[in-house]
Amino acid sequence: MKLYNVSDPIVNHYITLVNAGKKTITEVPEKFRQEIADILGISLEEITLEQAKENCGSQ
Repeated sequence: MKLYNVSDPIVNHYITLVNAGKKTITEVPEKFRQEIADILGISLEEITLEQAKENCGSQ
């Protein structure tokens, strides 16, 4: 498990949950989402595009 030097305990908490697969980045509160995505190297644009494609296919 990689350790991150983040001073905000809430951000650390969500990083741990996302890394463990207990939450997806889209389940992280919006005000923390971009910071956590940047730390973890996750592209929010790609995730949003994938979700949009899935939603279009389910209608």
